[in-house]
Amino acid sequence: MKDKFQIEAYATSANLGPGFDALGLCLNAKNKIIVQRTDMHMEEENLFTKAYQKVFAEAKEKVIPVSLEQKMEIPICRGLGSSAAIIAAGLVAGNYVLGSPFSKEELLLMGTEIEGHPDNIVPAFLGGFTVSVFQKEAKQLHYIRQELSEQLTFCVLIPEFSLATQKAREILPTMIPRQDGVFNVSRSSFLTAAMLRGDLELLKYALEDRLHEAYREDLIPGFSFLRQKVADLDIIGSALSGAGPSMLLFVDNQKEKVESIKRDVLPLLQEATERSGVLWNYRFMSGCNEGISIAGEENYLA
Repeated sequence: MKDKFQIEAYATSANLGPGFDALGLCLNAKNKIIVQRTDMHMEEENLFTKAYQKVFAEAKEKVIPVSLEQKMEIPICRGLGSSAAIIAAGLVAGNYVLGSPFSKEELLLMGTEIEGHPDNIVPAFLGGFTVSVFQKEAKQLHYIRQELSEQLTFCVLIPEFSLATQKAREILPTMIPRQDGVFNVSRSSFLTAAMLRGDLELLKYALEDRLHEAYREDLIPGFSFLRQKVADLDIIGSALSGAGPSMLLFVDNQKEKVESIKRDVLPLLQEATERSGVLWNYRFMSGCNEGISIAGEENYLA
């Protein structure tokens, strides 16, 4: 084990429309976290430290302090899995420093327990597209993973506005109409099938939601306007990324389609900015099939 090592932790997008707290995928934006053993006391009250110390607690070992140097690419509190990325990094770092006593499956369960749901943490570890079930009482996590197709890429609309996940969850109703539940079951099932088959055509009919997006739109200045307007672009579909506030556009990765979206989305973002008073930008991100890693340690989580 090295006393200094670098972790690469990737962005994720969860829910993907109807797959609330179950579906997620990995994106190619990443944070680089340089971890080094130190004699200094570790900072408390942050997610890396919480995850790092959980590994030592589970191993019943005294915490070995480390220092961090971070190079951040993942926007914070934008619905792109920044929390899951840093939790995954803390777990991987703790496990590595201890000599890797825990398996990938055990680390995934620890991460899910910290997050409370698996839709970001699973793709953060595994890359690709994932479907996850967390049995909290039984402390069991089950998932299916599929490589993301190179035919699919993503345009992420990102406002200069942060939205805490807790606030976005608190606004959701505790009860929903049966027809809304049926609506989401059909769409999330169809979305899963389309992603497993790599069928972009089917995705067009699978991204609608009635469980959370409509309730969260009012928390995000400019979102409703953009959601209506992007439907006219040459995209497969769109979804709120995680709890928001970013919007994830599913795009056929053909050069002419990507270029047309780059051209056509700018005036929409400018108008959304003028209407809402919040600056909106965009960024293209490809899907990532790698998941979290330690530089130079290719088989660490094999």
